[in-house]
Amino acid sequence: MGNISIILGSNQSGKSRYAEKMVSQLDGEKVYLATMIPVTEENQCRIRKHQIQRQGIGFQTIECPYSVGKCDIPPDCIILLEDLSNLLGNELFLKHRTKQTVLEELLVLSKICKRLIIVSISGLDEKMYEDETAFYIHQLNDLNADLVEKADFVVEMQNGHALIKKGGTL
Repeated sequence: MGNISIILGSNQSGKSRYAEKMVSQLDGEKVYLATMIPVTEENQCRIRKHQIQRQGIGFQTIECPYSVGKCDIPPDCIILLEDLSNLLGNELFLKHRTKQTVLEELLVLSKICKRLIIVSISGLDEKMYEDETAFYIHQLNDLNADLVEKADFVVEMQNGHALIKKGGTL
């Protein structure tokens, strides 16, 4: 089974930059697994920002907004999945799948690759929201917790600083 790393933090906390830097230090074929389905101009801007950030790292980009365990991924590569919150939202609301299905597919992916690095939003409080949004945040928080348990390396980004929560080295 490949190693699982999870990079957690709020929006604009430096999660993606940290994950990209991690990947740039590793040897092997690099795959950027993009999960966002762009529907707004803001989504397009975020995508462009991330494309610029990862220039020169040598990523092959694969667009896979759901069913990541079925993506055509080169074996023994390094995967940066950007990001779990988009993937979960796509699975829950577009495909009517469960958090457990997403977890199972991520574990399948981790068996194919050398290292799976997952970027995810953390720190959201479901009590601050209602209905579908509260449900989604609850599912995301649970999925993050499940992955933290299975991961060998966990980082929480706070104000641009990486706090290693589990594991000590890549």
